[in-house]
Parts: sequence; C-alpha cells; structure tokens
Amino acid sequence: MESGYLIEFYSPRWPENLISALKEPYSGVKILYSEKSQKISPQVQRQLSSVISDIFGFKPEFIPVSQCSIPCIFEKLSSIVQGGGHYDIDITGGDEAFICAAGYLAAASKNPNIRIHQYDIATGKIKTEFPKSEKEQGYGLFPRYISAPQILSLSGAMPQASVRYPFSDPVLRKEILRLWDAVKTIPKEWNRFLSFPPSDPSEPHSHLKGRRFDENEQNLRAYRAVMQRLSQSGILTEKHSVSKNGKLTTEWEWLVPKHLRFLYDKAGNALEMYCGLAAFDADLFHDIRIGMVLDWDGNVSPKPFPDPKNEIDLVVMRENLPILASCKNTFPQNEYLYEIMTMSRHFGGFYATPMLLTSQRATPALRRRAKEMEILLIDGIRYLSVSELSERFRKFFL
Repeated sequence: MESGYLIEFYSPRWPENLISALKEPYSGVKILYSEKSQKISPQVQRQLSSVISDIFGFKPEFIPVSQCSIPCIFEKLSSIVQGGGHYDIDITGGDEAFICAAGYLAAASKNPNIRIHQYDIATGKIKTEFPKSEKEQGYGLFPRYISAPQILSLSGAMPQASVRYPFSDPVLRKEILRLWDAVKTIPKEWNRFLSFPPSDPSEPHSHLKGRRFDENEQNLRAYRAVMQRLSQSGILTEKHSVSKNGKLTTEWEWLVPKHLRFLYDKAGNALEMYCGLAAFDADLFHDIRIGMVLDWDGNVSPKPFPDPKNEIDLVVMRENLPILASCKNTFPQNEYLYEIMTMSRHFGGFYATPMLLTSQRATPALRRRAKEMEILLIDGIRYLSVSELSERFRKFFL
C-alpha cells in the first residue's frame, strides 16, 4: 500500500506491536490501548517508543481508549481515519473488542484507503482481512531488522552488555577453534584453572600473565592438565613457576595475538564462542550476541543496592524473533532446562525460543523432557565439528 499510517492494537506479546512495521514503510505508527484493561506502564512505553524511534526515525503515538468496548473503540478509530489518508490496521495483537471495532470501521468508513490485516508470526504470512482476500501473502526477507538488545528491552529489562563478534575474521575463527579443541575434554580442570587468583593482583591484567594457587592435589592436577593442553596446542608456554609457603606462583608466555587473549579470560567463552561461530556459519541469523547481561526489571538501583541481573550466554535473531540459548560445558540437567525456560519467558516473551547447548550427551529422559517443554536441545557438542554443529542449527530453523 502507499506509505501511510499503521494502527496497532497494543499487545503484551511485544513482537505483535512491531512485526508489521518491520515489513512495510509507514509514515507513522499509532498504538491504541485500553486505559483500564491494557494500561501500559511508563517504562514499557518508553522502551517501545525508543525501539521504534531507533528503527524508523519517528516516535509512535500512544492513544488511550477510555473503555474497552466496541462503541468506544469504534469512535476512537473513526476520529483517527476521518481526515483521509492511508491507514493500515493490524489486528494481530488485538483482543476481541478491538478486532470487532475495526470490522465495523471497515464497513462504515467512507475512507477508501483503509486496509485491515493480520500477521501470522509463526508462519511469516500476512492475510488481508479488508478488503477481503482469501490469499495469504508471504513477504520473504524483512526490509528492516530489530536487534537482540532492542527486542529484549521490550520486556522492561535493560540490556547492559553484549558483544557482536566478527566471526568472519579468519584469525578470530582460528583462535576459537583452537581454544575449544584444547579445553573441550577438560571442562572441570579448565574451570578450576580460571578460578585461581592472578599471580600479582596489584598489576592490571595479571590474570592473563600467570596464576597463584594453593598447592593441593586437585589444583595441581588441574594446572598441569590445562598447561599441557594449551602448550600442545601452541597457545602458550610456561616461563617459570615458584613454590613458596604452600603456594605455587606461575607465569607464562602467550603465543596468540594480544587482542584475542580475552578468549582465555572466562571459562564459558570456549563453548559460547564455538556455538556463536557455528550459528554464524548457519547463515540464518541477522544478529548474534555473546554474553548478554540484562538488568532484570530495567530499574537501575542506586549504589550500594545491587541490581538483579542475568547473563544469557547466546542470543540469536531469526526473522526478528529471539532465540535465547544457555551453553553448558557439561552433562545436561533438568535444572538447566528450567533455567533457560524462565529466562526465555521473562526476557524474550511469548514468541522467544529457548535453547540448551551442552558439550556432553543427554539422557533419553532429558531429551524427552526438553521436547515436552518445547526447548531446543543440541547435546554432545564436544563430538561435533563446527560444520556439524552449524548443520544442527539449520535443521532446527529451516
């Protein structure tokens, strides 16, 4: 249709307020809501307004309806369209009263430039309800895309950190693969190794130069296993170690580029980056984020009160809908399923897809439970090449 205005009926299922605007060019967006039954909090209004403004360059107009009744909604819609112009009314997220009022408007209005449509988010198809059409039209690729931080912010949360890595960079790719190959078989030792304090706490970034730890059997076993794997892989070499008062202080020399040493700074990086690389190679996702930190409710508390925060290991966007993944370099457990389901529902909403990625293989019982909960599961990743893992992503989303 000719560029005009999109009228949305507010929905707490956040993509329903945006999906049509991402498909076609509009001059503006008007969002109707019931003051009594659908009252939008100022925080959600700000977030939705901010996201629409960032993407389209204009802020939406929020229009309250005093009563959630067909006559009241009809009157409000009539006042909006009576001045002429093109109006596209999206009934995807509307409740029954709003949808009925839109139908009455289509029958009564003298404005010939009104269209009413419904978007099936699950199938990606749009159906024109007025003027009546029996055809469902698929729109293919979106002309506009929403980012992972933008879509998750509509939950009322506040994204505070996330990284988009250049997975096409051959140097980064090589280092991700080398790291994963080195530590995928020693997850417990790798976690313990990275828990050791830096060799010199007073020196910035000393944790990347050496470690200092108690010389007990478990620590020594972990240290030796990690150093053996990293040195065999050409990642670093040990310069020296000093034993004193029951503590071992170590120092090593890196053989990898300085700008990539951050990969060895956090235990979770190995699997998260490997999965992110595979997701990139699948060529299905328009946004891939590693380590997204979100303030739970978006209300930043003054110090010294800590804010409730959560980190989502991997977030990818497929056709403007989020997939939230938890990466576990261990055997999958039921608690991991409940954890990512809670995160997905709270931050991603109704249309988000929860996913669990684990290095070890799952039991048949856990696979059944994941299927019952509609959680996508890729297990046994330590046995999969990056191309095989990438193909597993493609099987889920193609």
